[in-house]
Amino acid sequence: MSIKFSLLFPLALVAASVSAQEKPKAYKQDITGTKLSFEMQGIPGGEFVMGSKKGKPDEQPVHTVKVDPFWMGTYEVIWDIYEPFLYKDLEASHNVGAIPANVDAVTRPTKPYLDMTFG
Repeated sequence: MSIKFSLLFPLALVAASVSAQEKPKAYKQDITGTKLSFEMQGIPGGEFVMGSKKGKPDEQPVHTVKVDPFWMGTYEVIWDIYEPFLYKDLEASHNVGAIPANVDAVTRPTKPYLDMTFG
């Protein structure tokens, strides 16, 4: 009996800690000044083992990697959502009104790199 209890008790603790971590709820973010919005999904954090003992030198050493929880778009960003932020510093978008200047680096995408040599 004590052997079964000693095996089941740690398993119960692990199960309790896993169930205690709630998956972040999905949400919809409206873009101020527009009729546009986008949906986000919460990705839970965790740990995994990366590397290979027998692999190439750049695959060594085997080590544990911790990934913090993060948010990811439910769908890829469509041009209509990206465009209002694209040339914000130069002019207001012709499709929607001006975007407020107080958007942060997470909400506001950076401008794409344009190779001016066109080659």
